[in-house]
Amino acid sequence: NAHSPQKAPQSSSLLSGLLGGNLGDIKIDEEKALIGLLIYILYKQGADIKLLLGLGYLLL
Repeated sequence: NAHSPQKAPQSSSLLSGLLGGNLGDIKIDEEKALIGLLIYILYKQGADIKLLLGLGYLLL
């Protein structure tokens, strides 16, 4: 894990505050939320569809 121990709870609580920790009944962990955000940003910037599909595969 690349995060230092004192920063992990802060970023987790920040993410829970932004996303509410879940969407409906689906729990979202921090890594999946960041990948989803990355896909959204790259899509808006006109990224290659193969890259977006590859990142989407990581969410499965």
